[in-house]
Amino acid sequence: MDRRLGNYVYATVAHYGRDKGWITYWELWNEPNVRASGYESGLYEIKDFVRLLEVGRAAAQAADPNAIIVMGGMSGLTQIDAEYSYDALTYLDEVGKLGGWQHVDIIALHPYHPAPPEGHIQRFDRTVTLQDELRQLDVLMERYGHKPVWLTELGWTTSSTPPGVSEIDQALYLVRAYLLALAHPTVEKLFWYDFRNDTDPNAPYTRPRYDAANYEFHYGLLRRSYPLRASDASLRKPGFVAFRTMSSMLGGLVPLETRLDGTGEHAGVYWYAFGGTRRVDVLWRTGEHAPCCVWRVVAQGGSAAVGWQRALHSGGGQWHAAGAPRRPWRTVVYRI
Repeated sequence: MDRRLGNYVYATVAHYGRDKGWITYWELWNEPNVRASGYESGLYEIKDFVRLLEVGRAAAQAADPNAIIVMGGMSGLTQIDAEYSYDALTYLDEVGKLGGWQHVDIIALHPYHPAPPEGHIQRFDRTVTLQDELRQLDVLMERYGHKPVWLTELGWTTSSTPPGVSEIDQALYLVRAYLLALAHPTVEKLFWYDFRNDTDPNAPYTRPRYDAANYEFHYGLLRRSYPLRASDASLRKPGFVAFRTMSSMLGGLVPLETRLDGTGEHAGVYWYAFGGTRRVDVLWRTGEHAPCCVWRVVAQGGSAAVGWQRALHSGGGQWHAAGAPRRPWRTVVYRI
């Protein structure tokens, strides 16, 4: 395998990276902890994946010294297949023990979450939230070395059968997942899966197959049609509008602070501040009262002494200041 893999990686990186300058980041493999793309694809043991990383990195950087290597994204399995599949963090731990982290520049995860992004789910023998998993990954970094984290796949399907959610919930979960992830210090990027609804790969492009019950077909932010008319607003799911709104509000900004993280006295209330050329605070509540809004609060020239009279909720919750703010605040409510 070593020679064939090395030759393939070298030729690919040399052509598309060194010669054409199109690609700098190279992800080696995909979901090695899953039976289909791990054991059944020739990675019989974890040491086989570590060897793949070692050979792949050496070949890629021989072809282009500027190549940056991303570890193949670990699947966030929720079902147990203990004989041939592994929990993502368990697999990463074993890769670290075998020295595999030294062969990559970036760690990648696919933390699909069949619940709201703040909710608890079962992963093998762990019950975790998205935030829990990122903190557990931080623990591994203390052992094996700190690296940027990319969430190279994350999304919610809108299929009519489980694990499908409503289109409105997909939009809400998208924004909240991005905020939770990007506010975490080690997370550098999040890639939504996917942009457009899928169809049967065997169906002609001009005659896409529609199936409301097939969960794989409905992760997109755009509905599938033929011909594709970019100006047709009916193709845009609420998630597309939510992504566009979030990007326009937070583009170019960096996380400043986490004021509330859903725990403690204000359990279920989240407040994240972003800044740069301007300041944007985003708040929401989960729990007894389902969140209905993303709040954008822009401080003009300073901070304010702020307290909570009542937690945010959809039944008339209010934002209250615990005294007069030092500077005026402008609050705009966006209903997604």
